[in-house]
Amino acid sequence: MDDWANYVSAVVSRYRGQISAYEIWNEPNVRRFYTGSPDKMVELAREAYTVIKQTDPKALVVSPSAVGPKGVEWLDEYLRDGGGKYCDIIGFHFYTTPDPPETVLERIQRVREVMQKHGVGDKPLWNTETGWQRPDFPDDSPQAAGWLARTYILN
Repeated sequence: MDDWANYVSAVVSRYRGQISAYEIWNEPNVRRFYTGSPDKMVELAREAYTVIKQTDPKALVVSPSAVGPKGVEWLDEYLRDGGGKYCDIIGFHFYTTPDPPETVLERIQRVREVMQKHGVGDKPLWNTETGWQRPDFPDDSPQAAGWLARTYILN
C-alpha cells in the first residue's frame, strides 16, 4: 500500500493544478487490468482518495470505471463494500459492442439503480470512455457510420 500511496502522491504532486479529475482505475472488472477483488479495490481507492485530497484539495476523484454488463455487477459489489465514500464522481465505460448503440440507455439505467441502492445516487455519473466497433461492418460502410454516430449521440 505504501508503494501505491507513493505513486499516487508523485503523480498528483507533479500535476497539481493541471489535472482536475483523477480516475482511480481503468476497467477493474477486466482481468488484464486488475485481478483483485472489489473490496481490495476499495482499499486502493481509499488510499488514493486520501492522498489526492491532501495533495490537491481541488481535484476531483472518479471511482474505478468498470465496463460492460459484468461491470454493473462489479460496481454493485464495489459500492456495497464502501467504495462510494472514496470518490466525488462515479465513472463507467459505456461500450455496447456488439449490441446496438441504444443498449447504452438500459446500461445507464442499471448503473443509476446500483448507485441509488448504495446511497450515491446524488453523485454525478461520468461516461469516461466509450466507442463502438463491429468487425462484420466494414469501416467505410453506411451502416458502420450510422452505428458510430448513434453511439456518440446517445453517449
